Amino acid sequence: METQIQQKEYAEPSLAKNIVTIQDSEPGSLAKLTNTEISNNQGADFGRNISDVLQQLPQNIVEFTYEYKLPVVSFAFIVLMNIGLRLVLAVLYGVRQIPFAPTFFELIGIGYTTWFVSRNFFAEHDGRS
Repeated sequence: METQIQQKEYAEPSLAKNIVTIQDSEPGSLAKLTNTEISNNQGADFGRNISDVLQQLPQNIVEFTYEYKLPVVSFAFIVLMNIGLRLVLAVLYGVRQIPFAPTFFELIGIGYTTWFVSRNFFAEHDGRS
């Protein structure tokens, strides 16, 4: 049995309905694209609305922060303090994992406490401190 391979005929590709043309522009300026058919469908309206919202976004943010300055600053402060606290705790956890580091820091703390107590509670005060 022989199988025959049939070749398909070449089909001419159809051109798109919306053809974009480029208008000539003066040297030093950008060329503008124009659409030959303006679409009035729902997707184009949605795209225009999104574009308008994104265009007005910087102005809206400035107005919001001006109107609600104290809450925005308070919220930013709380977020930054949370990030800072987590960073400090991560560093302390990392130091705690180093062998002999906790013992070394305990000895430093005991030495500092001894120095502080002997300087401030057991020493004679001459009134200069």
